Amino acid sequence: MTKVLFIEPTGAYSNVFDKVMTIPLLGPVYLATIAQKSGFDVSIINENILGRKINSEELQNIDILCLSCLTATVNRGKKIARQFKSLNPNGKTILGGIHASMIPEDVKSNFDQIVLGEAENIIVDILSNKFKEKTVSGAPIQNLDSLPFPNFNLIKGWKKIKFKRWPVMTSRGCPYNCNFCSVTAMFGRKYRTRSPESVMKEISQYNEGNIFFIDDHFSVNPEETFQLLDLMLKSGFSRLWSAQIRTNVTKNSKLIAKMKEAGCFMLYFGFESPNPRTLEEIQKSQTVEDIERSIKICHENDIMILGMFMIGA
Repeated sequence: MTKVLFIEPTGAYSNVFDKVMTIPLLGPVYLATIAQKSGFDVSIINENILGRKINSEELQNIDILCLSCLTATVNRGKKIARQFKSLNPNGKTILGGIHASMIPEDVKSNFDQIVLGEAENIIVDILSNKFKEKTVSGAPIQNLDSLPFPNFNLIKGWKKIKFKRWPVMTSRGCPYNCNFCSVTAMFGRKYRTRSPESVMKEISQYNEGNIFFIDDHFSVNPEETFQLLDLMLKSGFSRLWSAQIRTNVTKNSKLIAKMKEAGCFMLYFGFESPNPRTLEEIQKSQTVEDIERSIKICHENDIMILGMFMIGA
């Protein structure tokens, strides 16, 4: 049986999200879950969760090494690939993730194969060596409900984490077009969603810790968000959760109040800048008044705020 190891390398010390929460990238977990269901001997090592760098023993006797890297982690990923090749000269190295998808020319010489975009539909063929070209492009998953629920137990050390933050994806893509953002380049401007029933079934499995909805914009379709919140309340779901949303969502005060009722304790906003000219130049489609309203309505509903900013405009 082909042995496949997925790795999420540790990144730059300055990554602020490491101080807020330690959660795995969801992409490698989806891909590893699909690969395991297709008969591959699969494991995942996340250096952030492991709390140390991967060692030679863990890289030994692996047939295929798959890395998913951000820009902040790609140099570490290149180093791991070299270490792997020294131990497994006939092994194959594959790189995917946002950095490879946006700047493939930066990594082509460091890995045997580069995967661009969403890979769930092609990961089995990639691991089966059906693609011979150096660079392989995936396609957007149109039916997100067709994806299996991610198997976090494939991650070494996951079971030992005392307080878990479960990353959950309910959508991909964004209809907006902020000119600094890579989301639309990676996932497109078509907003694709999972059914509220599928999301509810997944999060009902998690009986400890809290939930982080990783969507770049959690509530583009308020009607579907209301449906999910109703399901959470009806089922007695008791996990606290957080999500990333845009300021325009706070125009719907009833939706924010229902989020709080259903367990939301924190919302992440891309405020970007308090300067109207900057907001216009980066095509953010929001105003300073939107930012002020969002802060006010979150405070009124006792929801914590994490504001994110673009520095240097």
